[in-house]
Amino acid sequence: MDDKAQQLELVLHRLDALPTLGPIAVRVLDLTARAETETDEIVTLIASDPALASRVVKLARATERGRFANVNTVDRAVKLIGFQAVRCAVLGVQIFDLMERASASEVDATVFDRAAFWRHSLGVAVLAQWLARESGGDRGVQAEAFLGGLIHDLGLLALSLVMPEPLDEACRLAETGVIGFDAACERLLGLDPARAGKHLAEQWNLPPDLVEVIWLHGQPAPALLAMEPNDMLVAVALSDAVVRRQHLAPPGHGPRLIDEGALRSRLGLDVAAIDTLLPHVHRTVSERAEALGLDTPPEQELMLQSITRANEALCHMNLALRHQVASNQRDRATLQACATFLSEVAGSATPNGVLGAVARSLHAAAGGGRFIGIRQQAAPGRDQVVVMAPDGAVHDVTLAPTVESAQAPDGRSTLDVLRYEPVRAMFDVAERPHVLLVHRSDAGTTWLAHDASIDGHDAGGRVRMLRRVWQAAMGGAEAQATARQRHELLARANDAIARHEEQRVRTRTLATLGEVAAGAAHEMNNPLTVISGRAQLLARRLDEPASREMAEQIIDEAHRLADMIAAFRAVAEPVTSVIEPVSIPALLREIVSDLPGTGIAIDLDLAPDVPEIEGDQYQIRTALRQIILNALESPGCTRIIVRVQRAGIDDRLSLAVEDDGAGLSEHAMTHAFDPFFSDKPAGRQPGLGLPIAQRFVQANGGRISLENRTDGGARALVSLRIRRPAARPVLDAVRGGRGIDGA
Repeated sequence: MDDKAQQLELVLHRLDALPTLGPIAVRVLDLTARAETETDEIVTLIASDPALASRVVKLARATERGRFANVNTVDRAVKLIGFQAVRCAVLGVQIFDLMERASASEVDATVFDRAAFWRHSLGVAVLAQWLARESGGDRGVQAEAFLGGLIHDLGLLALSLVMPEPLDEACRLAETGVIGFDAACERLLGLDPARAGKHLAEQWNLPPDLVEVIWLHGQPAPALLAMEPNDMLVAVALSDAVVRRQHLAPPGHGPRLIDEGALRSRLGLDVAAIDTLLPHVHRTVSERAEALGLDTPPEQELMLQSITRANEALCHMNLALRHQVASNQRDRATLQACATFLSEVAGSATPNGVLGAVARSLHAAAGGGRFIGIRQQAAPGRDQVVVMAPDGAVHDVTLAPTVESAQAPDGRSTLDVLRYEPVRAMFDVAERPHVLLVHRSDAGTTWLAHDASIDGHDAGGRVRMLRRVWQAAMGGAEAQATARQRHELLARANDAIARHEEQRVRTRTLATLGEVAAGAAHEMNNPLTVISGRAQLLARRLDEPASREMAEQIIDEAHRLADMIAAFRAVAEPVTSVIEPVSIPALLREIVSDLPGTGIAIDLDLAPDVPEIEGDQYQIRTALRQIILNALESPGCTRIIVRVQRAGIDDRLSLAVEDDGAGLSEHAMTHAFDPFFSDKPAGRQPGLGLPIAQRFVQANGGRISLENRTDGGARALVSLRIRRPAARPVLDAVRGGRGIDGA
């Protein structure tokens, strides 16, 4: 059970504990409910209680008919004002005495004025009785209307007895004009006076018409008029609204906004009829109060009190209006700050850009300050520290080791921002900057360290309202950043898939071409061998120089064709590597020394202590030689640099062959590793050098790629596996149960 339900249960329990109606009131209700009851029986019952009889006689004298007649007995009162009027007077006196006796033992409330309450109830009762008379009701109807008006706020009186302190607080809240009295009671007590009164009236077995008056008199006019015809309810509701307008009401009960015209129309009255009755209300209230034994000031003083209450109500209204104007101005400034902030971050702002806008917004709200943002990523790594100017401009973004946030005693997360060096550099350690949690999500947490003053009412309230806008904007920026990252990842993945698909098609094409080339090479080798052998024999037998030169030309071209067939087979047939330690520096020196003289300088830039690699020495030598030859053939090349160093990322050796030639065209960059491709003019090479180099490098666990240099020329990049030290002796020693040193 929540707190509100427990409060309601407590209130109802205390209402149930209130005293019930006395035996005479119960007997009167019982007798008047019977059609065969005689008047003498009622008169005898009332006369049995002298105090009650005296009060009833006084009430009868206070009526218009009784004012000019000599009423000194209950029997005379019944004959003068009627059976129903006496019945209502008895019930009114009994309920008044009962509630007053119950209140005598209670601590007086500091705000709720019980005397003012009864004056208000009497005012409603008197006016309701007059309205019933003006609308054509008989004396019984008028008496019922008087009783309904007298006890219409029974629930309010009951709550003042059982829950005085919360009711006082409700009166205070209602007096400020910020909230209505019924709403304040609902918030503080769990129910309003109307429901409390209905509960008590049903417990006392009051007539249904009176229960309806107590429960529903505060409903809007359309709701009242839509119910079963109950003129007493309409008369009491209208009287309550009119009397409140006269400020004849307890604290917290200001004018009730209700359609009085609709209620007057139901009763067949016009506004002039009510205006005629109003001047007599205060005098009649004083007379009826005296009859009930209520200490009420005379008519003139009562009117002065009403005027004073009206002035107090005006003061409260003016104060509330001033507060409302100030609140509206603050809200307008806050909305303007929100609009300014949102206009700055409109579009696709980055998280750091939004953080800068938050700093500007806070600077404007607080009137100054210095700011540093901290963006903690959910994934392990480093935090981003964003140093900003007061205008939110990002000066610097640095990475710092992750600092864990802690849990404060109030349950909120805190961050020791002084553990970040840029924060210590900006703020004085002794004064410690404020830390504002801007946004938290699965992606990370964003904080803002600042020394802005937000303790003032305006600044603090504005910041609290702006924080939701900041959080939403930061969340949107982070979502956009995440979407951009995922879009980039997806684009890269699609590119990789496209490249893999292209490579797959290319590999399949090359495999098919390789099979054809291997078969063709095998078939061409036999006749080529015959051609070469016969040409050599012919060259020996020919004495004529011109004929011998032609035979030797046939031999040279046959050898050239044999080399091409061998290259075809190298591209087409599977590569089998013999893995062994290979020294790249030694291999490069050997390759450079064996190259034909071209006049192009070849420089070796070798890092110290270049480790050996593991691979097939012949294949690696062939691949590197082809790469260098390809660089030598670049148009305009005057110098080649071969750089060798150990890669810092993994255990691999990195080689770069750079030339200062014309570089590679886009077409050549795309197809350089395609077999038989050549970017050279007529008389070109067969275009198998780079494809063979790629096959040999990949067969030895390496990678090769081409790129153009920014300052001109091309660069071939080769990555090869470094040879790992043999672990066999250590494993043997461990397996043999000996130490590593053989002991």
